[in-house]
Amino acid sequence: IPSDAVLVGCSSRADNAFGGLLSSFAFADSLCADMQRGILASLKKSPMAFSLHYSGKLIPLYVFDMDDVSENASAYLADRVAGLGCSSHRNGRYLIVSESDALVKSSSRHLDTRVSIADSPGFIDALDSVEGDVLVFAPNLHRRKLLSQACGKTITRHASFLERTADWCAFAFDHGQDKPFSFDGVLIHDSEPDEFLTVLENGNPSVSHVSDVLPSYTLTVVA
Repeated sequence: IPSDAVLVGCSSRADNAFGGLLSSFAFADSLCADMQRGILASLKKSPMAFSLHYSGKLIPLYVFDMDDVSENASAYLADRVAGLGCSSHRNGRYLIVSESDALVKSSSRHLDTRVSIADSPGFIDALDSVEGDVLVFAPNLHRRKLLSQACGKTITRHASFLERTADWCAFAFDHGQDKPFSFDGVLIHDSEPDEFLTVLENGNPSVSHVSDVLPSYTLTVVA
């Protein structure tokens, strides 16, 4: 994944990533529908990585581990990529797919030279901080670009503050048929003075003793 990603993620199974998280993008939505119909069975069980890159709009990049994907699934995927007007490139065990040919070539070059977003300061700490089947990481450096495309003005007007809060946001993503999707994670920072979390890191929480002095029939407490 190139280091200019405004969001990056990985999943132990492709279907977990496509189900809900990436469904607003045409290629991911189409593959998700195929997987739900029982097509691409070997692909949906394979690991993958994904990212969003900003070039006037958010452009997704998908990297599939094709080691255990059947020939039939590989052929079907190639037809689906071409049919949706996307570009792709096979680099060893990995298939790189995006609607941007330049982004596919950039990813392949990164793979050949063994550099990636993993070399960005703080990313490894973010990676080690969460566990789950689908992990999502967002560098705060590019928060304005991400929010401008994904959120309304109520939130985007706070982008400059959020960029200075910490270095990374790291989340475990979860979803299911009977519940909306959820993110559970942490903020990663290196205690630099310009990061807002540095203000809070040495704070000690207070302990409430109000329950020790109020009678059992108390209905309302204002402290």
